[in-house]
Amino acid sequence: MDNKKFLFATLDGYTEDMQGIETQNCQILGCASGRNIREAFLKLRAEDESLADRKFETVFVYEVVSFEEQFV
Repeated sequence: MDNKKFLFATLDGYTEDMQGIETQNCQILGCASGRNIREAFLKLRAEDESLADRKFETVFVYEVVSFEEQFV
């Protein structure tokens, strides 16, 4: 079975501008491939051990065609 590619993201968290003003945004946790979402997420956590220490309310998963950058 071919591995699928997944992008993991969360709406938990925020970013801060140069003036210290917070903005809610989408945080990209990373990309990983696997036979299914669970296998891909376990690979992502193995590559980024800090993910195991973080708590997210919701993680969104998107199956993607490629990890190659495309510009529009």
